[in-house]
Parts: sequence; structure tokens; C-alpha cells
Amino acid sequence: MDLSHFKSITGSVLAGIWTNQLFVSKTENDEKYRFGDLILNLKNEGKTAESWYWRIYWFEDEEGDDLLKIEEQQTPEPLKYYIEPEISDDPLILASNIALENNLINKVSGYGLKVNSETYLTSVVFELEKQFVIFTLAGPTLIEATISTEKMNGLGDLIFTL
Repeated sequence: MDLSHFKSITGSVLAGIWTNQLFVSKTENDEKYRFGDLILNLKNEGKTAESWYWRIYWFEDEEGDDLLKIEEQQTPEPLKYYIEPEISDDPLILASNIALENNLINKVSGYGLKVNSETYLTSVVFELEKQFVIFTLAGPTLIEATISTEKMNGLGDLIFTL
């Protein structure tokens, strides 16, 4: 898994988590969200106010295992959106959104399996100022996000850190 072409993410903010399908549950210690298509809006809050997106989605490999894939992109596709320059330079996304407080990104880590020379991604962890956002598979077609003040264990081998 080569993420060397991805933009630097440390010091950026996780400006929003967007999806067409959103299922929510809450426990005493954390909140869990389940998604179909998932788009993360990332922003550099510096002088450029640059904005870009990560699409996180699941796929099934040849053996039938469900895995995660990340693509960096300039638009929130496949979600519906439009651009209204009089209102904002950012696309207006027509989907459900989760907005987080204290959303400065300290680190992003990917976990999964290493088999021979191949790596398979099963979890992505955003370490923010005061919380963690952990994206994992919740079965075929669904990705689960857990927002917690505690880091999860048992996510697999460390595949990457950004």
C-alpha cells in the first residue's frame, strides 16, 4: 500500500465525515456510526485553506475477505454535491455529516494484515486533539466509525502512519 503520493495530513483538520447512509448508536463510553459510502473532508487551516477528500470504502478480495481502501481526491464524489461560489469555495455536499470538535489531526494510522509482500487494510485510526476516530469494517458494505477518548487495541499489524 503506497500512500507516498498523499498530502501531508498532520496538522490538518478532519472537517467532516460525510455519507449517504448513516446509522448511529451510543454507549456510555463512545459513539458508533455505520456508513455505506464514506467521504472524509480534510482541510489545511493555514494560509492556503486547502481542502481535499479521502474516500474510504470496502471491497472484497479474491478470497472473499472484506477489506478497506483509501483514495485521495479533490471532490467528494461519489456523493452528490454542487458548487455555489457566492456562498462558499467548498462544495456543498448533499449528504449526512458528522462534525467533530477538537478536530486537529495529530496522526493517522492504518492497521491490517501483512501476508507475504501484500498488505491488507482493515482499520484506519485518526488521532485528534482529544479523541480518536477509528474506522473499521462492520460487515459487507458497511464501515463503522467509533469516536472515543480511548484508543482501541487489537486492530492488527501497523501498515502505515501519516
